[in-house]
Amino acid sequence: MSTDPSYHDSNALTRQVYQAMERAGIDAEAFMAELGLSPEAIEQRDRRTLHERIPHFWERLEQETGDTNIGLHVGRFLPTFGGEVLEYLFLSSMTFGEGLDRALRYQALLSGAAMGSLSLDGETAILTIDSALPAVNANRHLYECLSQGIIGFFRSVTDGSFTPRRIDFAAPAPESSAEAEQYLQCDLAYDSPHNCIRFDVAVLDRPSPHAEPRLVELHERVAEDRLKELDATDFVIAARRAIARELERGTPSLAQVAERLHVPQRELRSRLAAADTSFNKELDRYRERLACRLLYRTNQSIDEIVYLTGFSEPSTFYRAFRRWRDETPIQYRQRMRQRGKSPAPAA
Repeated sequence: MSTDPSYHDSNALTRQVYQAMERAGIDAEAFMAELGLSPEAIEQRDRRTLHERIPHFWERLEQETGDTNIGLHVGRFLPTFGGEVLEYLFLSSMTFGEGLDRALRYQALLSGAAMGSLSLDGETAILTIDSALPAVNANRHLYECLSQGIIGFFRSVTDGSFTPRRIDFAAPAPESSAEAEQYLQCDLAYDSPHNCIRFDVAVLDRPSPHAEPRLVELHERVAEDRLKELDATDFVIAARRAIARELERGTPSLAQVAERLHVPQRELRSRLAAADTSFNKELDRYRERLACRLLYRTNQSIDEIVYLTGFSEPSTFYRAFRRWRDETPIQYRQRMRQRGKSPAPAA
């Protein structure tokens, strides 16, 4: 039994894109609501999102706006700073190059799929900003947006001296790149092996105007602690996803979920315990969320919901639901429908 790797992103980029959409005149709240994201969820700093959903996000946004250069246009309004620990590491470093090195060392704080690296080719520095997922790596909207955010931040921490020489995109070329060249103010290359920003190597030695050596060690300790927290969070998310997939096959067991995650059962138990949870708690929580979603959003019968949530018989499901919500499934469905929510047709 196997599963595809699951990567998670910090909510920081989602939050900044949301702000940029608002500044661009897009109804960001309504659009995000269609994707199941409330303003409160977007502001949660500890929230993690599935990296693989990025192409779907940009595809939906292009459809909603009718803008074939939507990433380019949203990227113009990305905030320069988001208050993330990576930014403080960058700012407190002695030079731009030192800050960039630290940012790359801790890039997993932003995304578990990040494959950023720095290389030198003569007088040119090459910052590669690839994703581990090919579909994300080849998403033009994401990288035209992200490039503007990166360049804007680099200019701000170098007092405007950072200038890209060329940007390479792994995505196929658009019908015209003239607008992108105008916004990014450098040569562009599409259908490239990697997503890269090329710039003058001399800028790496530029002193940081915000250097504070005494804070670097503190910021690195915070980054290390944060990485440990994210590792635990991502493991729990992966376990929840494995539980969901096994539930499609029947009632999940600890052994099945451990096998899907490619870890021994003892490690699964200990890592969940370290995150203050357990296999049984996560299975119970997932069943609760699934049952509520099916009751709230569909017309499926109780017997069908009993089966889909992995219970052996209705009486067991009813007892569990009363424990979760202190009401019966039917009472919950009726109460939610009185709110005016129209259920979707049964699948």
